[in-house]
Amino acid sequence: MAYLGRNPAIGTQKVLDSLESQFDGVLTTFNLRYTSNVVYPTLSSSLIVSLGGVLQEPGIAYTVVSDQIIFATAPNAGTDCWILLYSEFGAQAAATSFLTVANNATIGGELHGPANFIIDPAVIGADTGTVEIKGNLTVQGTTTTINSTTVDLDTLSLGDNEKISLGAGGVGDNGGAVESDLEIYSDGTNAYFDSGFIASTASPNIYFRTSATTTLDTNALTILNTGQVVIGDDASDHAGVNHDDLVVGNSSAGKRSGITIVTATNQDGAICFSDGTGASDRAKGKIAYMHDPSNASAEFLDFYVAGSHKLKLDGDGRIVMGTNGASSQIASAKIQVVGGNGSNDIAIINSAASDDDNARSGNLLFRGSQSGSEKSTLAAITGSHDGTADDQKGKLVFKINDGSDGDAPTEIVRIDSSGHMGLGKSPADTNNFTRALDINGASGSALYARTNSSGSDFAIFGYYGQNLFVRENSGNGELRFQSGSDNRLIIKSTGLVGIGTDDPFGQLQVKAGTDANFSFSIGGGEASFEILNDAGSANVPLNVRASEYKIKIQGTEKVRIDSDGHVTPGGDNTQDLGSASKRWRNIYTGDLQLSNEGSSNEIDGTWGNYTIQEGEEELFLINRRSGKKFKFVLEEVK
Repeated sequence: MAYLGRNPAIGTQKVLDSLESQFDGVLTTFNLRYTSNVVYPTLSSSLIVSLGGVLQEPGIAYTVVSDQIIFATAPNAGTDCWILLYSEFGAQAAATSFLTVANNATIGGELHGPANFIIDPAVIGADTGTVEIKGNLTVQGTTTTINSTTVDLDTLSLGDNEKISLGAGGVGDNGGAVESDLEIYSDGTNAYFDSGFIASTASPNIYFRTSATTTLDTNALTILNTGQVVIGDDASDHAGVNHDDLVVGNSSAGKRSGITIVTATNQDGAICFSDGTGASDRAKGKIAYMHDPSNASAEFLDFYVAGSHKLKLDGDGRIVMGTNGASSQIASAKIQVVGGNGSNDIAIINSAASDDDNARSGNLLFRGSQSGSEKSTLAAITGSHDGTADDQKGKLVFKINDGSDGDAPTEIVRIDSSGHMGLGKSPADTNNFTRALDINGASGSALYARTNSSGSDFAIFGYYGQNLFVRENSGNGELRFQSGSDNRLIIKSTGLVGIGTDDPFGQLQVKAGTDANFSFSIGGGEASFEILNDAGSANVPLNVRASEYKIKIQGTEKVRIDSDGHVTPGGDNTQDLGSASKRWRNIYTGDLQLSNEGSSNEIDGTWGNYTIQEGEEELFLINRRSGKKFKFVLEEVK
């Protein structure tokens, strides 16, 4: 049974960080820390462990592996615990300045030394020996220097803020102290490659090489003393200018340079440009490629500026510019500009200064290949300066290849700076109004359609003064409005108008369907509205639908039929139903309401309001003013 006191304890003692908050009756393995730093006890007996007030036996109740303690039984939650570490624990060797071994030395237990522990198997000053450590070398809390050409380690373990120092170094930028060329260490949170000397006036660099030679051609990666990272055998020669924080490549004629970004098949890879550390500033500029090998159309290269998506190049070769997040909207269009009013413009800019006619030009060309691979320009649109004055006048010219123009298509339409338009061949003169298309005029404008430049056979669509004119000039033709090849409206040379018919038989005929024709015509000196069959020989029924009907004569309402079907005169007590010479033959009605309110009778000058109602055997009269009821005395006639 292990116990304390077998050998005297020598060195410093440390109470390690508490483990009590981690006890749960399940865990048996716990990390050993002192003020949150990693510690590596050399033996289990280097620790004094108390659980629940009982000292634990090393090697039985617990064991130590590297920086962890392993309990034989999991401590329950709430168990109090403290652990005391002796930095050196065991027998003390006699104090000597050097330990010299002639051949090989085997140390079966522990080897203790001073603050600086030096292993030097070489002849003094030569540093040519070999240090071979079978197993792990753990350095904790000391500075260990190994002077040797060859060091064979299975594992080298360093604690937090324990460093590997490389190179003799020199006076650096840390207060003028001598520092190593490079120190490698971890502070428990981050790992560091650190050197104060590298920033000194000596200006050394850090090289990662793929060869043991000392030539610069073998450098695979270089970190310059000015902070730039260089990848390539001689790319460091190209650093030292702006935009050189990362330099990639080589100048060899037999090599290609580049950067490859690899992503999963459903993810994107990107190069980002940051304006700051805020969430929206970290990627203000970005070039991103979305990878989707299953669908070329779904693969695209996106460009972001000021945090917004500005341009997309997709897998089908389309370029889409404009509104944030814009995607292709027309499959056949290889260049698309997406945006709202004033934000989807395309500009062709000529920077050469000139006042010559046709100068300051820009062209939009349409070019293609024939089946025999011959190439030609099929059409072109050109904008240029109009005239030779020092002014801003412009003109627009449309050109079309007539079949033999090669790359110089023939002008077919011209619009000059005055707004005149010419249609014809080279050039389409806007001042020659005998051409097929002519729109111009200070007091009016017109569109002329001619037949073989005839002076009489033409039609005019024009505006003169404040009037719009549509004219068939010969006097014998018709005006036809068509949909497809069907006439929808026709105006005959006689002035007759037909809608849905080519041969109206009235001043206006509307054919609504089979045997359903509306005709306005003049007959017997009077205007006539008729509903006729297709032959025009017989009238047919008319259905009129509206919310109510009003009949007016010379602008004054005379009769109204309201939405309930009631027929009322245009005014109260102003119109008659029939006359002394034109009487209605019969009147069919239910109750008969009689009232002369607003006037008086011819007998006693009063007015009344009566209702006549029928009974089975009697005829009754009700005075609506007094409420009195009467019956007519009827005598049967046999």
